[in-house]
Amino acid sequence: MQPDSVLRQYAILKPSPRSLLKSADALRDLTVELLMQMGAPRELTADLAVRGDPSHDWTPEIEGWPDLTLPPPAEIVVPYEFSSEAWFDAFRGIVLRNLTQTFAGNGFTDVGADPGGYVTDHYHPGPDGAAFSTRREARRLLGVDRLPADVEEAARAGPRVNVVIIDQGLNRGALPKDNWGGGWAYKKGSPTEQILPGTAEPKSHGMTIARNILNIAPSAVLYDFPVIPPERIHAATLFAHQAHVAYEVMRATIALLRQRERWQGPWIVVNAWAIYNRKSEYPLGDYTEDTHPWGHPLNKAVGRAVADRIDVVFAAGNCGQFCPSANCGAGDRGPGQSIWGANSHPAVLTVGAVLTNEKWIGYSSQGPGQLRLTREKPDLCAPSHFSETNDAAVSNMGTSTACALTAGALAVLRSKWDTNAVSTADMKLHLAAAARRPTGSEANGRVGAGILDVGEAWARLSQLV
Repeated sequence: MQPDSVLRQYAILKPSPRSLLKSADALRDLTVELLMQMGAPRELTADLAVRGDPSHDWTPEIEGWPDLTLPPPAEIVVPYEFSSEAWFDAFRGIVLRNLTQTFAGNGFTDVGADPGGYVTDHYHPGPDGAAFSTRREARRLLGVDRLPADVEEAARAGPRVNVVIIDQGLNRGALPKDNWGGGWAYKKGSPTEQILPGTAEPKSHGMTIARNILNIAPSAVLYDFPVIPPERIHAATLFAHQAHVAYEVMRATIALLRQRERWQGPWIVVNAWAIYNRKSEYPLGDYTEDTHPWGHPLNKAVGRAVADRIDVVFAAGNCGQFCPSANCGAGDRGPGQSIWGANSHPAVLTVGAVLTNEKWIGYSSQGPGQLRLTREKPDLCAPSHFSETNDAAVSNMGTSTACALTAGALAVLRSKWDTNAVSTADMKLHLAAAARRPTGSEANGRVGAGILDVGEAWARLSQLV
């Protein structure tokens, strides 16, 4: 692998209560102090740059609890950059050897590669484009028409189903009032650098996700975590350290919200992003294949969210072998080489894409998944590549659409069976058992267990639970 000229990784720092960490400069000073105490050569500290203080960047702004304040994080994510591969390796080695050591109460608890990923929206104007269909056909394929007639009425009367969208942001004005739950704000830097939840463009990628969720689950309450830069910004990339912070801040917020009845219903997290090109990952495979000696910190953070009874849905990605996104690396396409990292986590629900005629879409990333995570990926598929029934100009594409529809179907099911009735692991099993196999197909690395069928899943759960 030829790494970028700037090498990135991030560490998890557990600071002493006496440490005053209010800026990247303060984090760098503490890092230098710790490295010297660990016996690092002084030259190492000269090549080290701290890029921000992301653990303190995000503030919850929740509808109905405007003064919600998170406690200071017990651990801080620190993103580093190095210009020298030698010093990058030296830093990583020193930190890994001293993970159990503290110095005046300060110490590192983890370190990992910091590759970048992209949203999973993609259009390929080749032969599959001729099969472009409508939302009506997508709903038919999902089995929505076989849900009970009163399912939405019951969902509105029951506990709220809360859905967090980690993406490029939502537009509050384009959402029905009852579907808006708030989100997280980034308030650092100049006014032009600040990001408030609900202020994205009406046609943002996040709003495509929201539209597809609400079409299946009209009463779901949506929360905006706008951590991915919009497409208009150069190199609109979500780095691993940013996703890690999003998960930890989200988990801490949900833990507080669950103390009040209004937010005690089910929680679902939607991730329509994936690693497309591993050239930014060093060491190669540390995150994407989870070859980190003790598991990559982001993969562990995602696992903690599922352990907190949160359903986590990921898009498989758009690096299938026949018409991959242009963002996909030459060696990061096709079977076994396109579902990486948390998208291959055994505890999450990973979704590929099919056309409404059940044909697998050639850009949908393919399993098997990663050996140190799970080979059984994707879990299933859902429809994509369709327009709105009444507006052919509005399209829904990529595995991001399939991911969003699956989150909507999951929200419908959770409106009756919460995680106390059906665990996250058992819900995955039920969805797989209810999935429809494409004609003449067995479970495989293209479609997983088959095509999501929410009507069949409801019927099965009604008999078994």
